[in-house]
Amino acid sequence: MTLVRRSSTSGTTSNMGWLKIRSRDLKLAMDDRFFNPAVFHDAHGKPRTDAEIIQWCEAEAVGLGMRGVIKPSSSLAFSKFGTTFYRSILLPSDYADRPLWRNAVLWAHEIQHARQWRGYGRGRFAMNYVLRARYRWAVEMQCYRTSVRAYLHLGHDPASYIERRAKSFMKSYSAGSLRASSVIKHTRGVLEDATTYAP
Repeated sequence: MTLVRRSSTSGTTSNMGWLKIRSRDLKLAMDDRFFNPAVFHDAHGKPRTDAEIIQWCEAEAVGLGMRGVIKPSSSLAFSKFGTTFYRSILLPSDYADRPLWRNAVLWAHEIQHARQWRGYGRGRFAMNYVLRARYRWAVEMQCYRTSVRAYLHLGHDPASYIERRAKSFMKSYSAGSLRASSVIKHTRGVLEDATTYAP
């Protein structure tokens, strides 16, 4: 059983899970094999705008046999974030109302998930993502690293984004067995490393 307590000083959940992030998990998290620099620059090295990033990702999705679909509006948290599943990239229900640059960051993140589905094999990827907390952390870090790069590319400071990701992962459905201190520490390290990206 996983014990969860709430810190009286930080106001964040402190997870008493037993699994720490291992060196092999860090290696997978830092694996950029599915990151395509073309998401941010065209063939001539010209930086893409937020609108051009979205357009490129939409075309990439079609090439991967996938399509973007906006989730129906709902009070459920599930409708508020992007999700890539099998052959669909499910976009937040408020997609049309979000700033264009945030949608560009979202697309850059989700298109990398789309390449993971193809590259790791859909069945294997889905099973590992759902059942193995450390695996899910690592493959999410791959995509969050791309999100950090998107922040920088579009002229936004990713510091608060990194901190939110470090703390919010423990709230996800498969994180109960992970030790919070290990996840927060290594999430910060893996994502801060992505700030050194230079095309």
